Amino acid sequence: MANCVFNTIKITGKNEDIEKYLSDANKYENGTIRFSSWIPVPETFIKYDTTNYPNGEGLEIGKPFPFVDDNAPIVTQELIDEYKAATKLQMEQYGVVGWYDYNCKTYGCKWDSGLEIKSQYDGELTLYCNTPWSPPINFFLTMSERYPELSFKVDSDSVESGFGAVYLLENGSGTVLESGEYYDGVYIRDDEKLRILIRKTWLWLRYNCIYRPKWFLSDLLLKLRKTEPDDELPF
Repeated sequence: MANCVFNTIKITGKNEDIEKYLSDANKYENGTIRFSSWIPVPETFIKYDTTNYPNGEGLEIGKPFPFVDDNAPIVTQELIDEYKAATKLQMEQYGVVGWYDYNCKTYGCKWDSGLEIKSQYDGELTLYCNTPWSPPINFFLTMSERYPELSFKVDSDSVESGFGAVYLLENGSGTVLESGEYYDGVYIRDDEKLRILIRKTWLWLRYNCIYRPKWFLSDLLLKLRKTEPDDELPF
């Protein structure tokens, strides 16, 4: 299971430009908007799983195609030849082989993801999406280039992957406005939070307190009662 990155995207600009941005999306069933609503995945990456079987490597003639349901086709030499041709075409036309590398290059993350409209006010549209392993920066870089009249601010956060950052994307270029990392569940984005982390870490080490949020304070107080009067904390 992939580590989940939570992304909030604020798009600012004139109302008519925001409406054009939304209207350009090719909405899917039930009105779902995805990255591929603006940048579709080429058919070759859908039809041929060259991520796992480049040039047909790993496919065995006479056996069912791996990891497919009971209706899986039987692998033939013709199918392997198709995979070889698809591998060559993908590299020549897109510079990558397989859906995985295409998605990472185009979207910035492993899979095409759905976007949820959280709010829309005068001159501002807020979208939300979850992505696997990494934020969809490449996608919104392309959007900022395609829609230069709009500004895209992407706030990405992932406890599982241990990072968080805020990006500003405009005119096809990006700036990191803020970034930080998680340490034991504490998100460090500035010096004050870093000082807090240092204090907590010192207490854990000095008084042998295992950090368990529910019991940490009581454990610490018991340890402190056993200290000498001159045993001061270093902060």
